[in-house]
Amino acid sequence: GAGPWHGAQPLGKGSVASMPVDFCKPLSQQVRGPHDPRSAEVVLAIDIVWLRELVAPLVATMADILTHAPHQPAPPPPDAQPSASQPATSATTEPSSQQQPQQRPAPKVGLLAFGERAREGSATSFVALGELCAAFEAAGCVPTLLGRVVVEREPGESMSVAVLQVTAAQP
Repeated sequence: GAGPWHGAQPLGKGSVASMPVDFCKPLSQQVRGPHDPRSAEVVLAIDIVWLRELVAPLVATMADILTHAPHQPAPPPPDAQPSASQPATSATTEPSSQQQPQQRPAPKVGLLAFGERAREGSATSFVALGELCAAFEAAGCVPTLLGRVVVEREPGESMSVAVLQVTAAQP
């Protein structure tokens, strides 16, 4: 984004802010002022998808965020004249093929806490973890299971929660 988001709070060396996102609408329609949800570096999603019909829109939204490159100015053409603020280079400049490669920005990360309501292969309207992971992979993302925790929903009723890290596949 163009700086800290409205309402952002300091956290470590950066900041944290939240924004509700409707994953059934294109993200380009959810830009609020200078804040584009696709500029997020980390997405934290907790127990937001469990029905099969919600998987495709969620996966498409997260893939859009994870693969959206931040706007970067185009490099000047090789024959461009230096500006007053940019010193001229010597006549012995090395060819561009030998220049240092540009450093890639850190990959964006999605963290998803997924309540496992269905078992693999069960015939319910609930989605199983394997189906969700397969949908992320089909969208060009890499889901990694970080772990599972058991949470008590109500006295005597517990549920396994899978914690996934999702990143865009590297080209």
